[in-house]
Amino acid sequence: MNLQRIILRERCCELINRHQLRWGLTGLLDEETLINGCQRIAEEDIFSNMVTASAQTQKAILSNPSLSDYACNLLTQGISMSLLERLIEQIPAEELVTYSVSQVAKTAEALIPNKLNGIFLRYYADAALDEKQCRNLVSALEIYMKKLETVDEKLLASHKMLFCSNALAGYLLRNLAEYGRCVNLMAENDEIFCVLEYISHVSGIWTELDDENFRQIEKDPKRIMELLKWVVGFYQNENEMQLFCTLWLENHALLYDLERMKKKAAERGMEKEAHQMLAGRMSYIAFFYNAQFTEKLPGKKEELMIYAITHRKKAFMDLVNHNMDDFKSIPESSFLFDRTFYTKVVNLNAMNLKNLKSCQEGKYSAEILRILSDKGCTFEEAAVLIDLPKEYAMLYMALKIPQVDKRLRVIRQVVKKRCLSPAMDVNRIADKLSIKPLCQWIEEDFSHIRDLDMNVCMMLLQEYDRISHLVGDITSISEARYVASYAVLLQNKKSMEEVREEALSSNPEWLSLRQTFHFTSDFVKQNKERIKQFIYDDGAYIMWNYRKEMTDRDEDLRRLISAELMGRFRELKYHRGDLNKEIDYEIPDDAKHFWTENLHMEEGRLQVWEEDGLIPIMKMGEVPEHTCLSYLNGRYKGCLLACHDSNKKALLLSYDGKIVLRAAIRLTKSCFAKIHTNGKSDSRKLRFVDLEHPEENAAHNNNYMEHLTLFLEKAYMSNLPQNMQAHAVKMLFRLLRKKADQMNALFMASVGYQIYHPEDMVCVDCAVYISKSKAGEQYLDSLGGENCVDKEGSYRENIFLIEKDLMQLTG
Repeated sequence: MNLQRIILRERCCELINRHQLRWGLTGLLDEETLINGCQRIAEEDIFSNMVTASAQTQKAILSNPSLSDYACNLLTQGISMSLLERLIEQIPAEELVTYSVSQVAKTAEALIPNKLNGIFLRYYADAALDEKQCRNLVSALEIYMKKLETVDEKLLASHKMLFCSNALAGYLLRNLAEYGRCVNLMAENDEIFCVLEYISHVSGIWTELDDENFRQIEKDPKRIMELLKWVVGFYQNENEMQLFCTLWLENHALLYDLERMKKKAAERGMEKEAHQMLAGRMSYIAFFYNAQFTEKLPGKKEELMIYAITHRKKAFMDLVNHNMDDFKSIPESSFLFDRTFYTKVVNLNAMNLKNLKSCQEGKYSAEILRILSDKGCTFEEAAVLIDLPKEYAMLYMALKIPQVDKRLRVIRQVVKKRCLSPAMDVNRIADKLSIKPLCQWIEEDFSHIRDLDMNVCMMLLQEYDRISHLVGDITSISEARYVASYAVLLQNKKSMEEVREEALSSNPEWLSLRQTFHFTSDFVKQNKERIKQFIYDDGAYIMWNYRKEMTDRDEDLRRLISAELMGRFRELKYHRGDLNKEIDYEIPDDAKHFWTENLHMEEGRLQVWEEDGLIPIMKMGEVPEHTCLSYLNGRYKGCLLACHDSNKKALLLSYDGKIVLRAAIRLTKSCFAKIHTNGKSDSRKLRFVDLEHPEENAAHNNNYMEHLTLFLEKAYMSNLPQNMQAHAVKMLFRLLRKKADQMNALFMASVGYQIYHPEDMVCVDCAVYISKSKAGEQYLDSLGGENCVDKEGSYRENIFLIEKDLMQLTG
């Protein structure tokens, strides 16, 4: 680097430092330009003004002689450096220097955002804008730049006053998708501009136009303007005019409404009605459709009535008018107000008062409406299916029965049984139900099948074409399920006898269990008939399904299943010593005897009995209804094995031979005093006994003075008539009181039974023992549901029902 260059650089640094310029200039300007620029402005001494400017602005001023002179002139005339800097950023230097000081000063005085300084100087510095026009300009330009992200300089140059209009400055156009085209048309077509400006003036500041409205205005702005002026003369009250504009624009029939308005109000003398129609959108539409409907309704109700008015649903409107209280009481969540329902599913004019009142239910399926909309139906048809799973609607639509009443009878039978599942082929079932209804199939074709439930009945109908030759010889529900489930494999079998003989070698669930649990050929041979019965009683189906998600319990399942197949399940369930260990209590022999005996009671159409068998207990989460203990997919299915403990049974109740109630019962102990314990009275693990490999079990004594207690858990009911539920609960209580008396035990029940007002039972605070379980986790409704290993062998306090005569025990 030569000496001359070094001297120049030192000179530049000295100038930058002295005048407090940006050091970044050393990288933006060469030494000579920087020095010359400083010399040019030194005479005006504007360096103090430039201190706050950016390096880029300082560069522009120092490097351009014309701009240097222009800047000196502006700054010495009182123009701020900040405004000058923005103008330099927004306008090229060669153009900027052409504007006078007065024009720039006017820009400084204008109350406009910084980003608009350049635009104002270019197009509006010479315009005589008042304060309102200036506000409009700012608002309009901000909306324009936000919508289009750029500025059309040609449009500003030729139509700059357009942006001072109310129409562009307010809310009127800001939500138009075709905003840019609208602005251009306003510039090109004075009639469009005038009508939009007029609407903005008379409609209020919050009015918004949509694209459909604009397209209608574009077609005939002159006629719309003419009629709108007439309306302004009619509604001389400003508030009324604003209400009219809102309703007018919402209805999207601009020219039609204006012409009808003038014709009805001016020519037919309906001035009063024209004022009344401003009550709301529905009143407005009713006025133009010559309908008598002036009620003010909210949201979806208004939408429905507008549809009824515009689609000439006069009968429905009369129905609503004459039953307005009923209509208003219907919740807006009702299917009646779903647009698909009233536009595509039913004919509103066919509805009656009974139909209207039945719309109170809010729950419905939008998917059902979509299915029904493919083929319009009556209100009665829709009402039957509206809140059901979609397969019911699909079945109904597939029925080949011309008469609606017969079709409804068929589907109502299916709905009553709730027997369809998503996996079923509704078209094949519909083919059979189109021949005859479900009740006839049950009475004429399936009546001989023991314990047949409706789900399996549907499976038989679905596969009937394949297995009809076998159906007559099916004896039980398990055989029916097996044949229907494997119809493709069994359709060529000649008889049920052949199916039964091959069950041990062909039933897939049994074969899977046999392989999993290593049941030997000798074991199968010795227990052949019981294994067949196990299969026919749904045992293989249930245990295979249960095991799918419970493989960690294989050893427990093997012991349970092998005991059942050997005919020794009760020996496993009530194995010597287990009962004492489970509840940590020395139970007298006679009490044990009465506990293991199952009682039965029958009164009229009701029967109640105790159940402790493997298969009936495994069905606890499915019969009479699906619960969290379901062997298929119950949330607490892991607790199901605990129901096979020695101290647990089920209580079942049937109505006309069908199980409609299930409740768990357990033998435990209770205490009415405060229990102070660490939560464990014995940490030893219990297991189901292995009857193939007998073991000796040590006796164990407890350390407490407690009451042997027969406890009734919550009941699950399904399809039990409501007027019989209290009587059914009384039967449960009578049977268990009898058993408790036999055992010299205290009878206690879940407080949930209090709603049935059981005789001589009162609520008490009590501590009940959580027994030990061979399964490790158990589900006890009365104690908050799931109870795991760490809660076993401990007391839990709650409120329970006990017999009034035993109140002295509470001490």
